[in-house]
Amino acid sequence: NRIVRVTPDGWELEADQRHGEIIAQELKIQDQKGLTTPGVDEPEPEHSEELSGWQLSAYRSLAARANYLSMDRPDIQFAVKELCRSMSKPTQHSWKKLVRVGKYLVFRPRLVLKYSWQNETSEISAYSDANWAGCLSTRKSTSGGCLMIGGHLIKTWSKTQANVALSSAESEFYGTLKTAQESIGLISLARELGQEMKSRLLVDASAALGVAQRLGVGKLRHLQTGALWLQEQELRKVLTLQKVPGSDNRADTMTKNVSREILERHVAGMRGEF
Repeated sequence: NRIVRVTPDGWELEADQRHGEIIAQELKIQDQKGLTTPGVDEPEPEHSEELSGWQLSAYRSLAARANYLSMDRPDIQFAVKELCRSMSKPTQHSWKKLVRVGKYLVFRPRLVLKYSWQNETSEISAYSDANWAGCLSTRKSTSGGCLMIGGHLIKTWSKTQANVALSSAESEFYGTLKTAQESIGLISLARELGQEMKSRLLVDASAALGVAQRLGVGKLRHLQTGALWLQEQELRKVLTLQKVPGSDNRADTMTKNVSREILERHVAGMRGEF
């Protein structure tokens, strides 16, 4: 039940807003004041009671619904990813985070992604970011990314890294690898549709760029496979790597809880309109 519109200025895509309404109704917060951000950094209490009974099943149902909604709502992707990490054993603290997402959807019930008419381009802009040791309990990092063709948003993601990164440079490098893989997937899809494309990886971490652009791996032997693969893609001119200011990195929204101002700026950069 996504909504697709054709307008004189181009196409528009919107998620089914009923998902947000159902989440708010199930949590009985539809008449409460909304919140301006979907998440906030709070450490998990040491002895947070596990959910049980109706609350346990409600949490899993509503988190799954929010996860489906987040495919078309990059503004809630990170917060919802964190909800889904607690699916097996959600706690009262997890419930509190779910209620916050619900209150944000009360405040921001609709997000329209705009695909205005533009000149043809053969370049993918791939924004990459990572939040080193962002999880306060496991110290795992989050990778986030955003693929755009011109002003058109194609894909976003927020993913907890499998390995515990030993430095911010390593964390950012894993995020860059993920973005490179997604870019090559989109290049392959475009080729099947008859269009040759290349990708420009936009990264705000100088250290990650240094690892990717040097020849060989130096002392970073534990990154050998990924580093050499990424260097090969650049040498083959499938990808190019470029520094982007952190304030302009749209993937920032998918890696951490950010302020309302930053959230609105990056959503506007993805051509989203509340």
